[in-house]
Amino acid sequence: MTSCTQKFAYPPKLVHIVCSPKRLRKKKDNFDEIPDWSLGGISAHRRRVVVLSVGSLLPFCWLTGLVYPFQRLERCMGTVTSLTSGVSEREANDALNAHVCKGSPQHEEICLGLFTLILTEPAQAQKSYRDLALVSQDGMSTVLNKMNQILMEKYLKLQDTCRTQMVWLLREMVRSGVLGSDGICMTFMKQIAGGDVTAKNIWLAENILDMLTEQREWVLKSAMLIAMSVYTYLRLIVDHHGAPLLQALRQKEVDFCISLLRDKFMDCFMIGRDLVRLLQNVARIPEFEQLWKDIIHNPQVLSPQFTGVLQLLQSRTSRKFLACRLTPDMETKLLFMTSRVRFGQQKRYQDWFQRQYLSTPDSQSLRCDLIRYICGVVHPSNEVLSSDILPRWAIIGNAIGEPSVVNSGLLVSLPGYSHRCFLVKSKEIQRRLRGSPYGLGGCLSRRLSAVSRTQDLKSSQLEESNVAASNAKLALFYDWLFFSPEKDSIMNIEPAILVMHHSMKPHPAITATLLDFMCRIVPNFYPALETHVRQGVFNSLTHIVEKRVLAHLAPLFDNPKLDKELRAILREKFPEFCSSPSPPVEVKIEEPIAMEMDNHTSDKEDSCYDHAEAAFSDDDEEDLNSKGKKREFRFHPIKEAVLEEPVDITPFLDQLDESLKDKVLLLQKGSDTEAQCEVMQEIVDQVLEEDFDQEQLSVLASCLQELFKAHFRGEVLPEEITEESLEESVGKPLYLIFRNLCQMQEENSSFSVLLDLLSELYQKQPKIGYHLLYYLKASKAAAGKMNLYESFAQATQLGDLHTCLMMDMKACQEDDVRLLCYLTPSIYTEFPDETLRSGELLNMIVAVIDSAQVRPTCGEEGEKILFLVQSLEWETFEQYGTWQLFLAHNIPLETIIPILQHLKYKEHPEALSCLLLQLRREKPSEEMVKMVLSRPCHPDDQFTTSILRHWCLKYDDLLAEHIKSLLIKNNSLPRKRQSLRSSSSKLAQLTLEQILEHLDNLRLNLTNTKQNFFSQTPILQALQHVQASCDEAHKMKFSDLFSLAEEYEDSSSKPPKSRRKATLSSPRSRKNAAQPANNEEESASSSASEEEDTKPKPTKRKRKGSSAVGSDSD
Repeated sequence: MTSCTQKFAYPPKLVHIVCSPKRLRKKKDNFDEIPDWSLGGISAHRRRVVVLSVGSLLPFCWLTGLVYPFQRLERCMGTVTSLTSGVSEREANDALNAHVCKGSPQHEEICLGLFTLILTEPAQAQKSYRDLALVSQDGMSTVLNKMNQILMEKYLKLQDTCRTQMVWLLREMVRSGVLGSDGICMTFMKQIAGGDVTAKNIWLAENILDMLTEQREWVLKSAMLIAMSVYTYLRLIVDHHGAPLLQALRQKEVDFCISLLRDKFMDCFMIGRDLVRLLQNVARIPEFEQLWKDIIHNPQVLSPQFTGVLQLLQSRTSRKFLACRLTPDMETKLLFMTSRVRFGQQKRYQDWFQRQYLSTPDSQSLRCDLIRYICGVVHPSNEVLSSDILPRWAIIGNAIGEPSVVNSGLLVSLPGYSHRCFLVKSKEIQRRLRGSPYGLGGCLSRRLSAVSRTQDLKSSQLEESNVAASNAKLALFYDWLFFSPEKDSIMNIEPAILVMHHSMKPHPAITATLLDFMCRIVPNFYPALETHVRQGVFNSLTHIVEKRVLAHLAPLFDNPKLDKELRAILREKFPEFCSSPSPPVEVKIEEPIAMEMDNHTSDKEDSCYDHAEAAFSDDDEEDLNSKGKKREFRFHPIKEAVLEEPVDITPFLDQLDESLKDKVLLLQKGSDTEAQCEVMQEIVDQVLEEDFDQEQLSVLASCLQELFKAHFRGEVLPEEITEESLEESVGKPLYLIFRNLCQMQEENSSFSVLLDLLSELYQKQPKIGYHLLYYLKASKAAAGKMNLYESFAQATQLGDLHTCLMMDMKACQEDDVRLLCYLTPSIYTEFPDETLRSGELLNMIVAVIDSAQVRPTCGEEGEKILFLVQSLEWETFEQYGTWQLFLAHNIPLETIIPILQHLKYKEHPEALSCLLLQLRREKPSEEMVKMVLSRPCHPDDQFTTSILRHWCLKYDDLLAEHIKSLLIKNNSLPRKRQSLRSSSSKLAQLTLEQILEHLDNLRLNLTNTKQNFFSQTPILQALQHVQASCDEAHKMKFSDLFSLAEEYEDSSSKPPKSRRKATLSSPRSRKNAAQPANNEEESASSSASEEEDTKPKPTKRKRKGSSAVGSDSD
């Protein structure tokens, strides 16, 4: 028999060369062409290198990761062979079944052994698959997990025979209706590389397409599979042109996509706005041209729910679609660069990536996929953002403009040739162009001075390739066009503005090209929606300034390095973000930002990252500093670029009375905090005098706002929170106004004067609001005075407590997350009417909070569960954060469980996952069982079946009693639904038919297991009771279920006869049975899902044989 190891992945000429650590370090420079992409590098005890037949060098840890899994598979295959060799087929089946019954490890061993035989011995594949279907007790989840692992980690190293057999096995699983095979299908599609027209890639694309076409009915059962297939093949159509073989494949792809788009448009609608982007690329194909006419002029033909292209463009694209167009290998490399590579040390990694994936003319279409992935999927954590790790904008700058060698040519872009890219074939010009760190031809204006312009543009040397460059820029700005702050993330639009910002000094032509594209895309993207596009771009720029990605846009838009014509266009299109006509002061203030552009770390801390809701990602690993200690990271407020110069308040001083003017000057000159406090108290006293001119309050507020700018820059909350530190923190001169306010009665006229002063300050410095909240919370002098904030809110121009409170807490969230967490419990306690009427404040908290802050943030308001319904519309992470907050209070589950009635399995997978995990920890009460059974019974919704199955295993007696009680109660009620007393029961309109449907599903799920739940007396008695009084329709529909009660009745009347196990599975029941839910761990490891992909796979199957056993959802 052929060795499994040889079959799987070993190249035929693999040679091991052992090197000492010293020798390896000496030769490190020779390995630069293949950088170490492994997360841990070459381990200290395995410093060895392997040389492949092609001569490339790889770390030895890659080899060990390849060898060990396949050694285990070979051992499993040996076990199967020893059991089945030299015996008849029947004896072989008996031997396999006997071995499987010994335990879970033996079951896994046999399944993996048969799986290995299928891959390595095509002649035995059919028989091995038949044996696998017979012996598998977990719905083939073991094999599915192993297939998924190999596809994600080892596919590129598999031999052609194994690849062919993997596709064959998937086809067989689809034909058999194996639950979970749709996930494997999506992983296969992820392995189809974009921009790759090599024979192996074309073979995989064609085989998967043929399978999807043949099994169309199976495809139509899964909305996610429909959307993922359309997204994948719409993208691949662009690559498949030219040769006749590719034309034939392209036509099959066109037919496949058109049929699904026309028949299942609303399932494809879940793709979001990137569906429009892909359809734009194929719009000239006749079939898609007709589809575009229907989308624009007659959208109702596609679906009654579809109102037009604007509806699609306003829907954001989920991460899973953006990620599916990068192969696992590409994704690993990109994530490595964005989490491990230091800024300035990325060249060897980018060069390797360039040669590996972007070195051919066809591969240029991949740049759009890379840009969309980085913008929409790679959202670094705060810790990474504040470190010296390679930023996203640098990778995108490289993806847009890296000069790429294409068949001895070089792709560049020329200033003045908007949206165009050229292929330079002159070796001399190529040599001069490669001096730019990330290219895009900005170097042409400097580095081709010695080369004749006419020579550069000779048709023999330059070939236009404007499509790739234009599409890359569109991919970068795509989320800008219909950006909505409520739905979209700042992280999606941040890279574009930072690429322009950081390129302005070293490569102004790059910035000019992107700014020109941004201006021209507004009227030209879709003229009919120009107003919406203009608003989207305006929203993006406004959000960028609000979140302090850049403090100001004027230095970018009005930069003298830009062409006058471009600056004029920018001023015309976006006057709000350009500087005023007289800019001497503006230029002086912004000078430090230009100086910091080359300082990666300080630039990030000072100007870019004040967007708290975008501060989380899947990467939770923590960097270590040079001393080996874990570096503590906190969310720091933005430190604005400030020149250390005296504040000029001269224009305001001239408008003040002499006495007040003198005091303000003393306040300005005072360097001692205590002295400033004394002067500030004198100012407050003068303001409270009866003869004070209140028209001067506005001027005084302007002076105070300028003088106390430093108060609003630093952190408010002390590092260590003690009574002494809190009192010291509220000893600032500005807080004297708050102290005087607390000492007054609201009826006093002086009280309203101080409120007017604070209102004027609030107009000029909105941060004063949360500073007042902090003083009222932290100061002993303000104990019990939190209601003063309501008076303050009503005195402001907003005039509304809710609006003012939300704006102040939002400002606090952006400046200081620790302070937000400190204030939150008091805010919920003191203003319950304002905080409970909407989930806005809770959304702010869960968007930025980390695990260490959960418990102190919870405070004492855990019983406020009205937010849970509102939270269903939030982002996945924010929903999980909300549930963590609620569950941290040990709230009785009976209080939360009514939300179950609001949850739909397709729309709310996050909440269902959290609720399922919590229910699994609880002993079931009758109310819990009732709420669970009240869910509508749907074959794709496995929530109820999953939790009932778990309770069967742990609390079978208790569950049986509860179900008996509910069956008897509902059977005795009139057939019309009646509202019950409890508030939760008003939601839970439980019917007898619902209970029976769920019990029938549970019976099928427990078939062929050792669980004897349905043999318990309470269940059988209840079924007898229901059968005796229900109508014929129910008796017929649930005949298999009621047959259990008949057996019980027979066994009761005839004691001597033993009753057989109540696990019936008639052909009728098997045919209509919905399959059990996937194992929770299995669904979590699916390659086609991320943190937002927790909903069950909507797959069901029909078999004439015995029902396959579902995976244990516990």
